Amino acid sequence: VSIKAEFIIGDFPGDPNPRGTGLVSVTGGQLSATNALTSIGKYGTGDMMISNAVVMLTNVSVGRHDGAIGTLTVQSNGTLYCLDPLSIGRFSNAVGHVFITGGLVSLTNDAIWVGREGIGHLTISTGTVRAQSLFVGKSEHGTNAPSGMLTLAGGTTVLSSNLVVGTAGVSTGQVSMVSGSVNIANAAGSAFLEVANGAFALEGGTITADRVLVTNTSGTLTFNAGTLQAKT
Repeated sequence: VSIKAEFIIGDFPGDPNPRGTGLVSVTGGQLSATNALTSIGKYGTGDMMISNAVVMLTNVSVGRHDGAIGTLTVQSNGTLYCLDPLSIGRFSNAVGHVFITGGLVSLTNDAIWVGREGIGHLTISTGTVRAQSLFVGKSEHGTNAPSGMLTLAGGTTVLSSNLVVGTAGVSTGQVSMVSGSVNIANAAGSAFLEVANGAFALEGGTITADRVLVTNTSGTLTFNAGTLQAKT
C-alpha cells in the first residue's frame, strides 16, 4: 500500500460531528506513507498495530491535537522506519501510547519525543529501537510543559546522540528501567544521558553511555540494580 498524501487514523470532521475512531492493523506486506504527516489519533482516537510487515513513514504523531488519543504497537517481526520525528503526545492535551513488543523501530536521523507538548508513554519490552535521540518529558522550546514516561522492560535501545529526561524548571520526565540494554554512544564520544528534571530509576539491565549528566537538584538517578557504564 502506497499513500501519497497525509495518513490519518482517527480524525474529527468538525462540529457537531463526533471525534472519529480508527484502527489500522498491518499484518503483512509493506505500507508506505513518506510524503506527508501520519497522525495516529489526530483529533479522535487512533490505533495502529504492526506485525510481520514493513511500514515506512515520515513525520509521525501518536496523539496529535487537544483531546486526541493515539496508540501504536510494534509486535514480532514488525518493522517501522520513520524519516522524521516520532512524537508521542504531540500537542497540548494530546495523549500518546507506544508499545514495542518485538521487531524494529528505526529513526537513525531523528528523535523520539515521549511527550513533546502533550502526554506520552513509551514501553519497550522486546525488540530493537534505534534513534538519534530520545526525549522524555523534555520541553522543545523551554515554554511548554509536556509529561513523559519511559518504561524499559527489555529489548535493545541504541541512541547516537542523547537521552534527555525533563527540562529544568519547566517539565518533568520519568524513566523506569528493569531489563534490557541502552547504548548511548557515537564515534566522537559526545553522546550522553541527562536527567535534567524528573527521575531515572535503574532497577536492572545495562546502560552504556559516553557521558552521564545529573547536575540539577531537580533530576534524580536511583541506582538499585543493573549495570551503568560511562566513558567519562
